[in-house]
Amino acid sequence: MTMASPAGWKAKRLKYAVWLRRERVVGANDDRPFIGLEHIESGTGRLATTGGTDLRLGETEAHSGESMCNSFEHGDVLFGKLRPYLAKTWVAEFPGRCSTELLVMRPVEVEPRFLRDICLTRAFVDAVDASTFGSKMPRAEWDFIGDMKILYPPVLCQRAIADYLDRETARIDALVAAKERLLGVLAEKRRALISHAVTKGLDPNVRMRDSGVEWLGKVPEHWRPVSLKHFSDIHYGLGQPPRYSEDGIPFVRATNIKRGHIVSKGLVFIDEADLPDSRIVRLRQGDIVVVRSGAYTGDSAIVTLEWEDSIAGYDMVIRVRRLARPAFVSFVMLCQYVLEAQVEPFRLRAAQPHLNAEELGEVELLLPPLGEQDDIIAHIETETARLDAVRAAAEKTIVLLKERRAVLISAAVTGKVDVAARPDSR
Repeated sequence: MTMASPAGWKAKRLKYAVWLRRERVVGANDDRPFIGLEHIESGTGRLATTGGTDLRLGETEAHSGESMCNSFEHGDVLFGKLRPYLAKTWVAEFPGRCSTELLVMRPVEVEPRFLRDICLTRAFVDAVDASTFGSKMPRAEWDFIGDMKILYPPVLCQRAIADYLDRETARIDALVAAKERLLGVLAEKRRALISHAVTKGLDPNVRMRDSGVEWLGKVPEHWRPVSLKHFSDIHYGLGQPPRYSEDGIPFVRATNIKRGHIVSKGLVFIDEADLPDSRIVRLRQGDIVVVRSGAYTGDSAIVTLEWEDSIAGYDMVIRVRRLARPAFVSFVMLCQYVLEAQVEPFRLRAAQPHLNAEELGEVELLLPPLGEQDDIIAHIETETARLDAVRAAAEKTIVLLKERRAVLISAAVTGKVDVAARPDSR
């Protein structure tokens, strides 16, 4: 990190401003709380508050999978050396033990919160990340991190900066949390809108009949219950290819299936020369890819023009032949009455959730006439487009708020913000 020193600030290598705590303990012999990398939020300097985190002995130790742990004390600063781009750092609020993938620094000349904020700056994180080795598990070493130069003012100024950042980042975090709650509400409204349209239809005056399913209630009288196998073909995907390529044919895996859509994040490619022609499933527009194994068994996505001619991986592909529009079937496959009432029993039968083509073929859908399906598709697409526009705006705001947070921290800990001149400073 190259930086100019503001007046009165010191520039010193990190290893001379802190000392590295190297005490190790055996987890089975220490009942103090355990902190793993998963317990620290990325980029905020806080402990995770979601996901059922439990820091008690046994549950966390088993989850961490570590027998040897680092020891830390109140006021120590923990920094994740594994995948440092995640910017996982935390000021210890109690004594405990932690993953050996966390460096434990005891501040000597710096205020702990000020050091935490330095460790959150993009300049610090990027410099550490550039030093890592290992492609799958990039890891930094203390020899490099400790040799990095940091800037810091007198302790009273450090505390004023830390107080200022605590206040300002708390305000930003509250705005982010509000936007994230909005995303949750929008997702639920989207799910309810689709579910209502494909189980009740659009005509409030249509004659209804009892579905025979207590929580589903009444459904339109003229809708036909039809098993998937009676109006579609179900194919298995290619499975695991012999190797991946830097380019070639997109290979759609379960990780690319996200509640109705195929996403490019984490997409890999395969060379056509490596494909066994007899087992190729080339995706067509309107196909529906269904996750067949793992935590997201039953999740599905429709194939759009963008993904035509891609190859399905270790999943199943529904190809509609008659009686139904692919888009209608795709919407129905996302509904509670399909996922929970018909797919969930197959998921829960074993430790590893799994669904096969025979079981998927038995899944029963309610099908209205084709013209009514077209109306429902148009309604869903129009209404979800409005919700998606609000969602996109909220997601953009979250990105901007997080960028502002990062810029604010960087400016404050490098002396570019005159904290003493701020009306809230104390």
